[in-house]
Amino acid sequence: MAAAETLFSTPAMAAAFSAEAHVRGMLAFEAALARAEARTGLITESVAQAIAASCRLELFDVEQIYREAVPAGTENAALDVMSIVALKVPSSGTVQ
Repeated sequence: MAAAETLFSTPAMAAAFSAEAHVRGMLAFEAALARAEARTGLITESVAQAIAASCRLELFDVEQIYREAVPAGTENAALDVMSIVALKVPSSGTVQ
């Protein structure tokens, strides 16, 4: 049983605070950042699209991200997600 399932009173609350929801939020942020950078000309639209396409939860092993990040502090989960996104983006462009 995940920690979120024991901390919150309803299944909806447990889902909202789950590891999957946390990583999904980080991925949504990365995709939005890429789109914003493309709008300002910092990266090309094609790179932004590649980043956004790589920000799908099903491409990530959430349990592994948390296993590796939690002992070092939760902020490292974001770094792990960004590193994994960078690896999933085709090498035709730069990643922020």
